[in-house]
Amino acid sequence: MVVLTNKTVRIRKSQRCWGCNFRYPIGTELQYCTGVDGGRFWSAYYCPVCQALYNEYDPYDDGISQGGIFNECRQTWLNMLNEQADKVANHS
Repeated sequence: MVVLTNKTVRIRKSQRCWGCNFRYPIGTELQYCTGVDGGRFWSAYYCPVCQALYNEYDPYDDGISQGGIFNECRQTWLNMLNEQADKVANHS
């Protein structure tokens, strides 16, 4: 697999995170990735929680199914979401 794009973007239309399969509203910052795998082009958006889990654990050797990060790491995902919300609340 070759990654062509990996950048943080502020979305201009509602997008679904590939890792958790939740839809995020306009203006949310998501990680946008594109690449080629086996001659097939792919693109995906990842929310900050899924991106952090992927970076920290990287349990997927064959790629990630849609919603796979949330399904495989549900409690950790929820804990990280709460931690991020606490950080935002403490910096307001």
